[in-house]
Amino acid sequence: MKPAQQREVVAFFRAGFTVSERRACRVAGVPRARCRDRSRAQDQPALRLRLPGALWALAGARVRDGDRRLPILLAREGWHSTHQRVSRRYRLEGLSLRLKTREKRASIPRVPQPPAERPNQRWSRDVVADRLADGRRFRILTVVDNVSRMSPALAADCSPTGERGGVVPDRLTASGGLPEASGVDNGPACSSRALDDGAHRNGVQLAFSRPGRPTDNPCIASCNGHCREACLDQH
Repeated sequence: MKPAQQREVVAFFRAGFTVSERRACRVAGVPRARCRDRSRAQDQPALRLRLPGALWALAGARVRDGDRRLPILLAREGWHSTHQRVSRRYRLEGLSLRLKTREKRASIPRVPQPPAERPNQRWSRDVVADRLADGRRFRILTVVDNVSRMSPALAADCSPTGERGGVVPDRLTASGGLPEASGVDNGPACSSRALDDGAHRNGVQLAFSRPGRPTDNPCIASCNGHCREACLDQH
């Protein structure tokens, strides 16, 4: 709790229960010196109005200059302020440098999968998201054969769960068979525990694409594009 908030609590106890400052500070657990202490900072309303705009202008012109360099640039324009005040406003305005994060590396290097040579050798699956006319979001589980380019299943739901995605292979087993492998990406919809259990139960191997390499699974990307163009965009 900040000192100003602690002083407000003490003032509430004194006004509400008609007690002395000593008793109110003891109940609130606030030192009496803090209640009598007053900020000695100088109020600079002109600087507070000018600081956000000046920071935006300087940060746009000097992209690599962080909050430690900006107080010097502000002082050159005649706006003298402390580093703490500039740094606080710098963070509130969201002007921090966007540093590039390191690419995640898998513990075991993944290699591209060899192309499928016959139907039902490898299927690819993914999730397409869209929105209904009333604003509700829904998702479609798309499955496509990498060789025949036929889609054996499309499962749509407003709030699909991993259990339903794992039931799709069971339904396909009763209707005609399953592939030897299923190509998936590294998203949460394709790496759930229920999907892994369903693939293991039906003897299907999950072939994950390399992180950051969407070209490893081009068949499902093409299928999603046709599904969106021919169905979702039309209806």
